[in-house]
Amino acid sequence: MDAYDVDVYVPGGDHMAELEELVDWLRREPELRGGVDLLTGAVGAEDLGALPEMITVAVGGAGVLPVLLQSIQTWLSLRSRSHVRVVIKERGGRKVEIESARPQDVESILRALGNH
Repeated sequence: MDAYDVDVYVPGGDHMAELEELVDWLRREPELRGGVDLLTGAVGAEDLGALPEMITVAVGGAGVLPVLLQSIQTWLSLRSRSHVRVVIKERGGRKVEIESARPQDVESILRALGNH
């Protein structure tokens, strides 16, 4: 099973809202359905509840990374914010960053990762 951690960085923005929006977006992707979850942080004594920390994507089958990258790139292209950065970490150690301020070609990312 392939597993990825996805985080969203929004300078001056609402991290929690962006994570929730992206998780909703990814859950609509047929190839990712059932494997997308929102992880929450530990709750401290002073906290009112746990806040989302990152999205996890754990789905079986080959070809998940291209679907994940393409879906995130499309989500970023539809954003009204001028700058959003998404970091995708494969549990095996590889990391990919995509920014809306400088949209990247998914094909070149996949070639760099050796998946295409």
